[in-house]
Amino acid sequence: MNTYICSNGDKWKKHITAETASKARYQYYKELEDDEPYSEWFRYIEVNLYHKFKVSDLFGDVKEFDRMKKARFIEFAKIGMKIEANGKKGVICGSNSSFNLDICLDGDYHTINYHPHWKMKYFDDEGKLIKEFTNGYGKVT
Repeated sequence: MNTYICSNGDKWKKHITAETASKARYQYYKELEDDEPYSEWFRYIEVNLYHKFKVSDLFGDVKEFDRMKKARFIEFAKIGMKIEANGKKGVICGSNSSFNLDICLDGDYHTINYHPHWKMKYFDDEGKLIKEFTNGYGKVT
């Protein structure tokens, strides 16, 4: 069973759980309580699969992350580590093809590309500052 978002334009949207998109469309039609036949409504009902967010969607390839750590001289970093990027708290989720960090800031549900040496603070599991970079230059604290 999947969850679908069904709507008839901008008027009425509803989440419907069904086996297929077609079944979701028909169930949505039945809930409209309209006198027009289904064959008339069919073309006006939009159906989209609703993607549920999973935490694992955020985390990247560990081997690529290890390569990036060595190339950027941040061997102490690890996926899941708490950071502060340009004054905003977040967590490391992986790396990307630019050899930068993929981080997720607190309150967001997506990752962003962030240079590991630009106004970045790294914290250990207890919340103590491990290393701080200001304007691209490291300062050990």
